[in-house]
Amino acid sequence: MRELVLEWQDLWIPEYKPRIIEPAVFENKVKKINLFTGCRRVGKTYIMFQIIDHLNKKMNIERENIVYLNFEDERIEWKTEILTELLPTLVELYGERDYYLFLDEIHHIPKWDRWIRRIYDRYKNFNIYLTSSSSKLSSKKIPYSLRGRTLTYEVFPLSFREYASFNKFKLSDPKKISAVQRAKTLKPINEYLNFGGFPEVVLEPSERKKKSLVQDYFRTIIALDICERYHIKNISLIHDYIKLVLNQTYHSTNKTYNTLRSQGISVGKETLLNYTGYLEEIYFSFFVQIFSPKIKDRLYYPRKVYFVDNAFINHITTKFSDDTGRKMENAIYLTLLLKYGYENIFYWKNSKGYEIDFIILKDKKANGLIQVCQNPSETSIKEREIRSLLNGANELKCNNLKIITKNFRDKEKIDGYYIDFIPLYDWFYDEN
Repeated sequence: MRELVLEWQDLWIPEYKPRIIEPAVFENKVKKINLFTGCRRVGKTYIMFQIIDHLNKKMNIERENIVYLNFEDERIEWKTEILTELLPTLVELYGERDYYLFLDEIHHIPKWDRWIRRIYDRYKNFNIYLTSSSSKLSSKKIPYSLRGRTLTYEVFPLSFREYASFNKFKLSDPKKISAVQRAKTLKPINEYLNFGGFPEVVLEPSERKKKSLVQDYFRTIIALDICERYHIKNISLIHDYIKLVLNQTYHSTNKTYNTLRSQGISVGKETLLNYTGYLEEIYFSFFVQIFSPKIKDRLYYPRKVYFVDNAFINHITTKFSDDTGRKMENAIYLTLLLKYGYENIFYWKNSKGYEIDFIILKDKKANGLIQVCQNPSETSIKEREIRSLLNGANELKCNNLKIITKNFRDKEKIDGYYIDFIPLYDWFYDEN
């Protein structure tokens, strides 16, 4: 432990690109344990470094007061005793002082939560920051011993605003840009839709290496975050299952079970349900239910499936056609997730087959209806999207109607409802 602490002081933080972080994270006015959760490689560690840099340079916290440990360092044994050694080591090295502890991927250590609880309750001179790649540590699933003591921040890949900052692409107010300027926004938008927002991928200039990084992330997620964490022996089965899910727009356990069985793959439905839960727990996939007041409908109907980053859709799936509409929808879901939360996003479909991509709830009632349509210039496509919105508006008593397009802007009044056609750039600019 002494070696690790001293090494940290020598190395200090690497160069980083700043992310958009809530000011409350820096201020930490309420003495709480700060917990950052999210998928592997989304940038949780570098957000820690950004906070450390702020503490050191903006708040004049001395370097000796700040300690960072990465529990995926192969030199650290995953035993509770490693945590027990930390405090005596710090006191021996630097004496009694206010410490800022940054503990990366702490969930690997047995009984970590009980140790954190003891430190938090007993010592007032410790400020604690944690990361984990598991949604088991989200605000709803935090260990009981830490309830009421944590502030949880879910970290996702770069938003488009952050993506633009990383690439030194200046975002301009869409109300003030010309048609020529608007056309220039399509190139970065296409790149964002194709390669997503994993920071390392965004910063890599070579497309070949970008693809290689995405495939490496995928293999690592399967090996470490799923197989190792959940003690899965049949690696081939979980690999086939995830590949199948990546090629789905809607997910049904029964249909997935039948598909695998038809290919001669022996698997139980309970196993598939467990796999689905694992994908959610590691923030790889999100499964959106149909909007219905009946619980049985929400359980019976297939769920729409989205992923933590577009890169997996584009470079892991086996589809050969360019499905821009699906990539747009996935990117839009992530913006909605950040703004409204899991529990307020649904899709809608009625008995006539009309469907709406996103229903946004407020106080358990529909507060916004959103369709995603790449190119509404084709009359038949535009009429289909509008009919679905109007059917939903009438049934759900909602007049906030939007169609998000690739690059088409308009506002129309139809059957007493106003429908906003919003270009994707405008949506990213406003919603992020």
